Amino acid sequence: MFDFTSVRLGAEYAAGIATALADSKYGELVEFVDYLSPHQPGGFDSPSKIKGRQFSTATDRVTSDAGPLGEFLNLFNGGSDLEQIPGTSDIIREKYRGGMGGHMVETWLNYPVAYRKSIGIKVDVEPYNIPVTTSFCSALIALRGMVHPS
Repeated sequence: MFDFTSVRLGAEYAAGIATALADSKYGELVEFVDYLSPHQPGGFDSPSKIKGRQFSTATDRVTSDAGPLGEFLNLFNGGSDLEQIPGTSDIIREKYRGGMGGHMVETWLNYPVAYRKSIGIKVDVEPYNIPVTTSFCSALIALRGMVHPS
């Protein structure tokens, strides 16, 4: 069994991977997909066969179009608003101080880690430094088990 977490622009990509897995012989091995600060969340669906959880913040300057900085960033990032990803349960924070209004991964990290620990998954979180050039890539936070083609 495994689960995965996507970040920002990687959310739609993760939904595509989860959809492909859901429709394959490995579909029952995927327990859930977490979407942290997803970019353009109303533009794609999470697969209905796999539990999806969306973590967004109303004050997120990048993905929720919050404030003047959010409006400015949307001129360059294709635009993004605070919407629910169809097929997910959502966890919306009203506001967050710091981390670009709750956009940065570390502002959410405790939520998926606590959930995994609550269902008995051992989670080790290593300190990390993500360069700006790769900060918009999908990040894998926790895995349980591996899927090997037979």
